[in-house]
Amino acid sequence: MNFSLIICTYMRSQPLLTLLNSVNKQALYPNEILIIDGSTDTKTESVLIKNSFNNLKYFKVDDVHRGLTKQRNFGISKANIASDIICFLDDDTVLDSKYFATLMATYVTYPEALAVGGYITNEVQWETAKEENLISKFYFDGWQRKEPSRFRMRKKFCLEPDTAPGFLPTFSHGRSIGFLPPSGKIYEVEQLMGGVSSYKASIFKTLSFSSYFEGYGLYEDADFSIRLAKTGKLYINTSAQLCHYHDGSGRPNQYNYGKMVIRNGWYVWRVKYPNPTLKSQFKWHATALLLTSVRFINVITSNKRKEALSESLGRVVGWLSLLLNKPQKKNKMNYTQILNLPHKVVLHFKTLGFQGGMLLFKRYIRKNNSFKILLPKYKAPIFLRNNTSDIGVFYQMFLSKSYNIGIDNSPKVIIDCGANIGLSTVFFKNKFPDAQIIAIEPEKSNFDMLKKNTKFYTNIHCLHNGIWNKSTNLSIEDDNLGHWGFTVTEVDFENENTISAISINDIMIEFNIKQIDILKIDIEGSEKELFEKDFENWLSITKVLIIELHDGLKKGASKSFFKAITKYDFRMIRKDENLIFYMN
Repeated sequence: MNFSLIICTYMRSQPLLTLLNSVNKQALYPNEILIIDGSTDTKTESVLIKNSFNNLKYFKVDDVHRGLTKQRNFGISKANIASDIICFLDDDTVLDSKYFATLMATYVTYPEALAVGGYITNEVQWETAKEENLISKFYFDGWQRKEPSRFRMRKKFCLEPDTAPGFLPTFSHGRSIGFLPPSGKIYEVEQLMGGVSSYKASIFKTLSFSSYFEGYGLYEDADFSIRLAKTGKLYINTSAQLCHYHDGSGRPNQYNYGKMVIRNGWYVWRVKYPNPTLKSQFKWHATALLLTSVRFINVITSNKRKEALSESLGRVVGWLSLLLNKPQKKNKMNYTQILNLPHKVVLHFKTLGFQGGMLLFKRYIRKNNSFKILLPKYKAPIFLRNNTSDIGVFYQMFLSKSYNIGIDNSPKVIIDCGANIGLSTVFFKNKFPDAQIIAIEPEKSNFDMLKKNTKFYTNIHCLHNGIWNKSTNLSIEDDNLGHWGFTVTEVDFENENTISAISINDIMIEFNIKQIDILKIDIEGSEKELFEKDFENWLSITKVLIIELHDGLKKGASKSFFKAITKYDFRMIRKDENLIFYMN
C-alpha cells in the first residue's frame, strides 16, 4: 500500500526536524514526504538542507497558497498519483515507531474505511475505571479520566453532549476524540483531528479542504471529516500513537482564536445540521455563552489571565457577529482537482511516454469507454476499462512499479496467481521475454481482459480458474471492491455460477515444472486456504515469492501464510503492498 505523508508547516523549523527524526525511525516508511512550507523566512528550508531524509520533497508556498487548508490542498495536488493513502501530520508531533504500520494495517482490517486517525497519548491522563459514580470523572469503555469543569457545568444546565466521543450532537459542542481512551481498540467516529489523520487518496477526486477556513484554520478538520463521514466510514485506531506538543509559534493571538471558536464552531455545526430545530439552536447558543462565561472565570482562576481575557472578549465579539454576519459557504470549487491536473500531466508523460500520458486525457474525455495504450518499449498495446479499478491497477503496475523487483538470473517460469486483467503478466513478459508465464484468473470479465492483453505475446498460458489447495468448485463473490476485489468460496456443487479450482501442484504437473522462478500471489484472501495444506512440493522449489495479504477480506490469511513460510529459508523485503521473499 503506497502512502504519502504531507506536513504543512509555518515558522516551526525545529519542531518539524524533531518530527522528521521520528518519521525516520518508522517500521513502515512513507513512499514520499511532502513538506509544504508557508513560512515567511528561510529557516525551515535551511534545516532541511542540513538534514537529509529519504523520499522528501520540499515546497515553499507564497501568499496565494499560505494557510492550513490551502497548504493541504496544495500538498494533495503534488502527491504521487500512485499513492493509495494520504497522511497528514502537524509539524509539532512526534511519532511512535509503529505509527504508520498501525495506520496502514487498519485499512486492511477495515477495507471500507475512507479515513483513519491516529491517537495522541500525551494530552490526557487515563486510567482503568475504578468507580463509575464520581462527577469529577468521565467514564468510557472501562476507562476513566478527569472530567473538565466545562462539561461538569454543562451537565448542571442539561447541556451535556448526547453522543459518543467523535460524533457531533444536534446542537454541536460534542466531545472530541480526545475523550476516547488508550484501549488499543479501533473506534468508528465522524470527526478526525486533521494533524493526525490519513485518508484514501481516491476521496480527493471529489473533496477538498474548505476555502472558508483561512490562516490557522480552527476546526477545518471537523468540517472536512464530517463532510466525508456522510459518504462512508471513518475510524480512530488508538494503537497508532503519537505525541502532540502544541508549539506556540504560528498560532493566532488569543482574541482572534476566541472569535474562531465561535464562528468556525457555528460553521461546522451547520455543515452537519444545515436546518437545526429551534431546540437545537437554543442549546447551541446557550452552550456557547456558558463556555464563554467559563472562560471569563479563568481570568480569575488561571495564571494566564491576559490570554483568558483576550480569548473571552474574542468569543463575545464572535457571538455578536453571528447576529449580523453569519459565516457563509464559499462557492464550491474542487481546488485539489484544479491543482492536480498539471502535476498529473507531467508525471504521466515523464513516466509513461506520450501514449501513457494520454491516459489522463482519455480518462476525462472518454468517461465510459475502454481504450488502449502503447507504453514505450512495450511490444503490444494495453487495454483498460475506464471508470473501473483497471486504472488503479495500471498506476500500481507502471507508475509505482510494484513488481519491478531485483532478481539475479533471468527467470524461466513465472506463475501469476490472481492475474486480474493481465497487467502484471504483461509487465513480467516485457521484463523477462524468455519466461514461460502461467496466468490464472477466476472472474470472467477480468479473464476476458487478460486474454485480450496477452494475445500478442507467446508462451503465456491463461487459465480461467481459481487458485486453491486442491481441485474443487468455487463460488465467486463480489465484495463491491471493483474488478480487483472478487473473492471465492469453496462449494460442494457445480452450476453456471461456479468455477473450477486448480492447485499449484496441478499446474506443475500440467506444465512439467521443476522450478518456479517467480510466484506472484494476489488472490483476495484465498491465500489462507492455499497455505493451509499441500504447499510443500511447490513452495520448496520457489525462488522468489511475491504476495499481497488480505486479512481484511479473510481473517487468518496472514497467520496461515506465515506459518507455512517460516518452514523454509526465505529472506523478506516489503515493496508497496507486497511482501517479497527470496529463497536463500
